Amino acid sequence: MRNVVTFMIVLSCVSLVAAQSAQPRPVLESRNPSMSMPHLNRPIPGRKPVSVPANTPIVSLNGVCDRSSGTASKTCKTVITRGQLDSMIDATSPDATPVARRQFAVKYARMLAASAAAERQHLDKDPAVAKAIEAQMKVARKQVLAAALYRKLSEQAANVPVSETQRYYAEHQADFEQAELQRVSIPKSAITEGGQSLDADKVKSKADEIRTRALAGGDFQQLQQDAYKDLNINASLPPTKLNMVRPRDLTQDERKVFDLKPGEVSEVVELPTEFVILKLESKKTLPVSMVQNEINPILQTERIRKELQDHAKVIKADFDLRYLEMATAPELFPMPGPAQFAGLTWSRGDPRSRMMSGTQRWPSLQRRTSAPMVDPDQTR
Repeated sequence: MRNVVTFMIVLSCVSLVAAQSAQPRPVLESRNPSMSMPHLNRPIPGRKPVSVPANTPIVSLNGVCDRSSGTASKTCKTVITRGQLDSMIDATSPDATPVARRQFAVKYARMLAASAAAERQHLDKDPAVAKAIEAQMKVARKQVLAAALYRKLSEQAANVPVSETQRYYAEHQADFEQAELQRVSIPKSAITEGGQSLDADKVKSKADEIRTRALAGGDFQQLQQDAYKDLNINASLPPTKLNMVRPRDLTQDERKVFDLKPGEVSEVVELPTEFVILKLESKKTLPVSMVQNEINPILQTERIRKELQDHAKVIKADFDLRYLEMATAPELFPMPGPAQFAGLTWSRGDPRSRMMSGTQRWPSLQRRTSAPMVDPDQTR
């Protein structure tokens, strides 16, 4: 029974650590001072982080031991090393932060002490307690197995063959074009210097005029200034020179500028909040070596999705939608999200979000990207 209780303690503590690592949030002061640990979340001024060997004892508990060993309770002792703590955390939450690991050490020690006190009172013999432990053990086993499946799929999907990367690159080469653009943006609604709202007809007429001047070779910086001046818009001017722009940085209608030849000007593009005129200055296709880190996460996602779809063909489920208060049945094998299956190596977020790292964001450039994956449990 002692081993069962210890396993449940580890699982409970690691689950808390995993949740904190996946979704960091401010530490709230507890009403019970003994349960709050704000000092673990703030570095002590002037003190560097301590690095200790794996065999260093982190927690020593006198009077806590495995009763089945026959050791007298007054002399028994449990010692937990840093290596043992790390191995317990790494089993389900390898990305846990140093702060979360320190919190785990304290919570684990507290729970070991409390469970030892409970066993001294023979609470483990209480039928209700024994039944609760057995029920939770069954759930815990399923949780570990489910997390192991998703972790295995993630690890297998990470090995993307070079041939698959090159195939995807060839099939989606337009996505990897990069351009230098000139851009004039005229807002549909703004406060004028006289405190009046813009007239919609005047704004559209001005956009058409600006495009005509752009076709005649007008300077885009001057055109932007004139548009704001003529409409009396009381606001700072947006940038007109845009470098290293990718199709994903633009709206669907703006992306048509990539179909132009260098020097050509687009039609007036009407967006929800503004009118835009674009001019293509230059364009090139990025080599596969520069975009491999964008492609591989996409392929990893596709490979995991395919594996989960294969599993879904074997196992069918019928849900009572009235009880669940859902319009449609939930997926039985959803794609993993940040708050789901905490042991996943990619629990920091959807791999597709890595595609956007390092890209520029323009102050007036509306970005249209694929929506991040949503944990199905959060949509109910």
